[in-house]
Amino acid sequence: MHYLFNILRLLMVSAVVVFLFVVTSGFILILVVVGFIYYKYITWSKKICSSCGRRINKNEVVCKFCSTIDVN
Repeated sequence: MHYLFNILRLLMVSAVVVFLFVVTSGFILILVVVGFIYYKYITWSKKICSSCGRRINKNEVVCKFCSTIDVN
């Protein structure tokens, strides 16, 4: 009977470890996908000012940080 409890405990611990691995992998995958979408949004909607190097909207001509005219 004692061996049966050890086997059951080992099976439960392995099931918990596998479950936590799957949940953690899914969470990391979700973070990577959200980060990729955010990166694509930033590069799609903003440009880098040629004078100060900060990101401004693509339709802006004058940089709001350094007040220079951006020709890009």
